[in-house]
Amino acid sequence: MNYIENKVIENQQFTDEIIENTEYQDCVFTKCQFTDVKMINCNFHNCEFHSCEWKLVKFEFCRMQNSSFYDCMLMGINWDELQGRGNKSFPVDSMDNCVLRYNNFVQVNLTKFDFSTSSFHDCLFLECNLTKASFKSAMFKETSFSGCNLSEADFREAHKYSIDLQKNMLKGAKFSLPEVVSLLDSLDIIIE
Repeated sequence: MNYIENKVIENQQFTDEIIENTEYQDCVFTKCQFTDVKMINCNFHNCEFHSCEWKLVKFEFCRMQNSSFYDCMLMGINWDELQGRGNKSFPVDSMDNCVLRYNNFVQVNLTKFDFSTSSFHDCLFLECNLTKASFKSAMFKETSFSGCNLSEADFREAHKYSIDLQKNMLKGAKFSLPEVVSLLDSLDIIIE
């Protein structure tokens, strides 16, 4: 296992390669690009990613703990691959002002997670626990929630979300006008 600790990694491009048997501890990645990368048996502990791009990164036996993303582009990520088998907690501590495209969140515990100011394009939240999660001021496009617990989640000032009232739990969730009206779309009713 390669150990990389307390290192600042800037302007690195990783494209069409395999990164394996590497543990990153307390590292800061700035303006790095990971494109079509396969990570095998890699660990990220207490790492920060600033203005990085992760595109179509695949994970095998990888873990991430206490890491944060700031102003990053995350495309085609299946977050359940990163956590390891049987572990349903989310591997990231925070995401601030990130763009997420084609990301899948399947059976992940996102309780109290803060997605504020991020944007979601063609993402899927399936059977996730999003209790008290914050999507405040987030932007959505073609993103779906199915079988999720959104109790007490915060969607105030969020835009273009589409949430099926019959397929998700929304008790105590917070919304703001005029976007809250979009919740009625799933009821197949006519409003004049």
